[in-house]
This record gives sequence, structure tokens and C-alpha cells, in this order.
Amino acid sequence: MQFLLEVSISSLLTIKYIVKTIFSYTKLYFLWILIHYFSSKFYGYYCTPDTIYGLLRSSFMVITPQCQVLDWVQRRSREILCNMWVMIGIWCSTELLKMMSPKPINVQKL
Repeated sequence: MQFLLEVSISSLLTIKYIVKTIFSYTKLYFLWILIHYFSSKFYGYYCTPDTIYGLLRSSFMVITPQCQVLDWVQRRSREILCNMWVMIGIWCSTELLKMMSPKPINVQKL
């Protein structure tokens, strides 16, 4: 009975750690999602409007500093979001391997 209680407490502490870690990284991930979303919207609005006039004007607007900055923010946020997915995959794999790895046997207790 004591063993089951210890395993339950250990499992709850592990779950609490995982949830806390995921929540802290999720805030950062959603910040980058917002940055990417708004930079894409602003780029479309200011640099490539959806009109005939916008089509003609876009070749001149894409070289302006504000459009270059918005393009850079889009590219950088896209790279960061892709890298975050890789980090999430590596972290999940590491945590699963830690949980599934066999625990060393204490020979002195035997």
C-alpha cells in the first residue's frame, strides 16, 4: 500500500512539473504566433493591398523600410515557430524516455 502511495505522489509531482513547464513555454509560443499573425496582416495591408492600385504600387512599396521590416519579422517569426516545434518534439521525447527508462536496482537492499 505504501508503494502505491509513493508512486501516486511521484506521478502527481511529475505531472505538475510537466504542466508548469508547458504553461511557461506556451506563453512564449503564443506571443510569437501573435507577432507572426499581425506582421503578416500589416504586410498585406501596407505593402501589397488587394486592389489594382495596390498591384501597381506593390513593386515600389516592397523596397520601403517599413515593408522590409515587416518581411523580416515574418521570416524570423516563422523560423522561431518552426524551431519551437522541434524543441517541443525533443522535449516530449526526452520526458517520455525518462519516464520509460528502467530505474537502477539498489543491490544493497537485496
